[in-house]
Amino acid sequence: ALVNFTVRYLVKSIDRSTLSMDINIAENPYLKVKFSKHHRKYFRYGADVNIYSVNMSQYDNRKLTNSYSIQDNSLDLYAQLVPNQNQQIRFGAVADYVHMKDFVGDNGLENDYHFYSYLYLNYFYENEDAQSFVRRGWRINLTGKCVFFEGVNSEGTLSTVGLQNSFVVHGDVMRTFPIGKKNSLKFGLEGGYKIGKNDVPNFYKFYVGGQSNMKYFDNVISFTGLDFVDKSVDHIAIGKLAWQWNFYKSLYSTVSFDFGYMSDSYDEWFDSNSFVAGAGITLGIDTILGPVELSMMKSNVNSRPVGFINVGYWF
Repeated sequence: ALVNFTVRYLVKSIDRSTLSMDINIAENPYLKVKFSKHHRKYFRYGADVNIYSVNMSQYDNRKLTNSYSIQDNSLDLYAQLVPNQNQQIRFGAVADYVHMKDFVGDNGLENDYHFYSYLYLNYFYENEDAQSFVRRGWRINLTGKCVFFEGVNSEGTLSTVGLQNSFVVHGDVMRTFPIGKKNSLKFGLEGGYKIGKNDVPNFYKFYVGGQSNMKYFDNVISFTGLDFVDKSVDHIAIGKLAWQWNFYKSLYSTVSFDFGYMSDSYDEWFDSNSFVAGAGITLGIDTILGPVELSMMKSNVNSRPVGFINVGYWF
């Protein structure tokens, strides 16, 4: 359940301003407080405060390999150019105060909070005709980050050996177009790349897998045939294909095929061992409460099929 409070013109001396608060009451709750100020016609600036609490698990052939507990507190100060309702260009600086504990794996994560910060530039464009069961339109999301963090000592844990930085770029492009009145095709490309020799903190890796459209973090990436956040890597190059058929009133079926390379090592990025492919079929119905979907999927890296059930919209 998502509860929202929005107040416009909170302070009379600050016109064209908006203050909003989102409270997500869920297994993984969050609180978002946003303040924005419009300046002239196309420009705005503001600040976002986000508090997330998330649990994520990773498996290898049904064996639990990692179980993450994440608590993230962030402050985002930004300036934004909005040429029209479909697109925006945003530049900002973020301070993250993050606790990320792994209760199973041995990867150097400590039960402590760590401070990270980054600068980012984002371009976003969307003119899709629906939130779910899209029939036509584009979605483009391009982001570059410069992440600042403490160094890593010889034991693999964070230490005070000096401030380091690494660049992370991420791009997601999806095109959907109709074929007749009942069918549509989707073509997508998604890539992510770490630039620089320094390791990226675990919190900023790409977490790939599942059909989740989680909007908590921008580095959680869906992939047909894998469990949710099945892979955590530094480099990805993914292609996505889907055929959607509206076969009866509000009932839909979708056949999906995702494929690509994902690896922690740049030298092994496009190695055959880094290739992952998955396919699946989804049956869904569009309701007043949002989409209800049932999916079955399989990939070349899992010995068993993966199921997924979605009810309602993603917040």
